[in-house]
Amino acid sequence: MKWLNREAIIEKSHERSKEFGVHKKSNYSKKKLNAKEVKNLLEKNKELINISMPYINMVCETVEDNEFILILTDKEGCILSIKGDKRVVEEFAKLNLDIGVFMDEKNIGTNAMGVAIAEDRPVQVTADEHYVDIFKGLTCSAAPIHNIKGEIIGTLNLTGKWDKKHPHTLGLVIFGVKAIENEMNNLKALEILQEKYNYMDSIIKNVEKGVIIVNSKGKVENINEHGAKILDKRKIDIINSDIDFILP
Repeated sequence: MKWLNREAIIEKSHERSKEFGVHKKSNYSKKKLNAKEVKNLLEKNKELINISMPYINMVCETVEDNEFILILTDKEGCILSIKGDKRVVEEFAKLNLDIGVFMDEKNIGTNAMGVAIAEDRPVQVTADEHYVDIFKGLTCSAAPIHNIKGEIIGTLNLTGKWDKKHPHTLGLVIFGVKAIENEMNNLKALEILQEKYNYMDSIIKNVEKGVIIVNSKGKVENINEHGAKILDKRKIDIINSDIDFILP
């Protein structure tokens, strides 16, 4: 894949925004969910939100001042959460940054969240690099969040006034995203292991022979009822015991 430099990426985004028919004088995203739709959206993305929150809070605490807000979106750029100092959150709400608002290029033009989704890469967008005038007083740093398959499932974005621009803000966002992705991958791996265990447990329960599962340390992890009957012991007394004790 050929990576473009940041200036070229912003230019491409502006071209797409123009093709989408986004008006530079627009004060609103072209798409915003109603209350019922927001409720359904938050339920649908509950796992992403719950996993992300501890890391969003951590990034918030790392920011040197309270002049930034952290925005979490879904894979389509719809805002799921806004975190920051109450005063700052209320101030940015005047720019119509709210839960249920779509921040993709098609609906609000060039901004860090929309570009991160379109280009599948971290990006910082500042001042006049935004397409609509209302955001030209801001600096925004965003990175896409991926699932274990490498698919985009959302973005994390740090937004502040344009004069607060600093390269480390994008680094903080990337750090937060990597932490979120690692947590999601770990949980998915545990789910897969549990599924395999349940499948294996189902098999040994139904086989007409005695089956014992022993780990590398010689401890009994599982035994079926037929096996316990052969040994003339209770299953509960065998599991977690040393195999040398069960079968000298």
